[in-house]
Amino acid sequence: MSEPYIFLSARNKSTRLKNKQLLRLSCGLTTTEFLLRRLKATGLKVVFTTSWEPDDEVFDSLCSKYNTPIFHGHPIDKLVRYQAAMEKFERDKAIIVDGDDILVSLEAIEKTRKALEDGYNYTYFEDVPDGLYCYGFTLNALDKIILDKQVEDTEIWGKLFKNKFKEKVLNLDEFRIPRDLRLTMDYKEDFDFINSIIKNHKDCLINLSDLLEKDSVKNINI
Repeated sequence: MSEPYIFLSARNKSTRLKNKQLLRLSCGLTTTEFLLRRLKATGLKVVFTTSWEPDDEVFDSLCSKYNTPIFHGHPIDKLVRYQAAMEKFERDKAIIVDGDDILVSLEAIEKTRKALEDGYNYTYFEDVPDGLYCYGFTLNALDKIILDKQVEDTEIWGKLFKNKFKEKVLNLDEFRIPRDLRLTMDYKEDFDFINSIIKNHKDCLINLSDLLEKDSVKNINI
């Protein structure tokens, strides 16, 4: 049994917030740099997964800078991309983090890791704000989903796994953050809000619960 790797999924194709993976935060880092630093703090190996399209070659130099392996795969079938990346890096368990979620909870990653190592085939979170959670699955479960699925575009894929394997629904016990708070990055308003939270926290290990309870953050109109 291999230790799970974190497979960070991102592409340079957004139309609603152009170049959002490369936008610079007030702390001086780009959004992807911030996320890479945050993920590396877990102690788990991180693999950057993107497509083989020319626009996504922009991530190569960034990954080289942070000594992070990068995998270029299928442009629209994320599951096939993850499958090929897991096979290349000889992993039978994966933790999936979306590149839009630069404040992903480190607690969520640890709970996902533990659930996978406890023998669960698929893990996901409920009642957690968008942008804080991650997913986990085994290569065996992924292989079966890919064999059975009827679609090629798997941009949205979570429902394909539900109720088909030994799964575990997770939650974040320690978080005091409203469920309807939006912490993912799709629009300029999202970026501005996240940037206001991060401010000068360049170490990337910020306590989100404490920060979000400050009046200066509470009063931001999103």
